[in-house]
Amino acid sequence: ACKWCEKAEYGEALATLNEGSTLKQLFCLYEVQKYFDSIKFPKIEIKGEKKNLIEVVFQVMYTNEIIDNDGFGAWSEDDNEEIPGKLNAVVQTTNFISMLDAVDEEEDEEEYEDDEVDAVRETL
Repeated sequence: ACKWCEKAEYGEALATLNEGSTLKQLFCLYEVQKYFDSIKFPKIEIKGEKKNLIEVVFQVMYTNEIIDNDGFGAWSEDDNEEIPGKLNAVVQTTNFISMLDAVDEEEDEEEYEDDEVDAVRETL
């Protein structure tokens, strides 16, 4: 569906350009947002179900490690109104962003649990 995101295509280059920079990832997501605004946020059919294309692209960018959790978090929290399409983009990607937030919470809980175990070991 999004062959350009695959590592063998442009995905590797995009990932390298964005690597380690939340700001670059944020600007990349702005460009995706502007593009989808210009084409009126279409839906596509996947396995008989209508999906928001921008959400599918976000998922592919995440899966191919072009944008990480921090990049998506910065985008979802940013309220820059100068870039067109933010409201539509946020509405259409709510499920994806919620899933990332849940993953972050689980990782935070695991780190906290690991810290508790280490603290007990250190006192023994």
